[in-house]
Amino acid sequence: MSAKGLVLVIDDDPSTQRLVERLLLDEGYDVEAAETISVARQRLMQVTPDLILMDVELPDGNGLDLTAWIRRNQRTELIPVIVLTSHTSLENRVAAREAGCSGVMSKPIEPGRFVKRVEEYLAARKWSSP
Repeated sequence: MSAKGLVLVIDDDPSTQRLVERLLLDEGYDVEAAETISVARQRLMQVTPDLILMDVELPDGNGLDLTAWIRRNQRTELIPVIVLTSHTSLENRVAAREAGCSGVMSKPIEPGRFVKRVEEYLAARKWSSP
């Protein structure tokens, strides 16, 4: 495993998944991918990522419902969950926060800003870990 950490990317859009994976791998992160909520849950039973990046609209449900499941699971409850979405209205941002998400990043992804935000979330987690 990479010293920078493991990121789980949950998105059913292949182009977004490839872009995010390439950006993270280029920065030295390990990446796991899931296209659906059910696959994401399976992955989360096998690995404990340092960060989860997730689309809200997935083929088998709403990513915010998955976030609630993540927060109820003792093994995953402290993992930062960042929503990747093109729906960035204040109402959607508030809904994401209320569901337990740590933040929201806008699509389309701006590579330089994206990597910086990932690093900020991971740095904040290291400082807040017990």
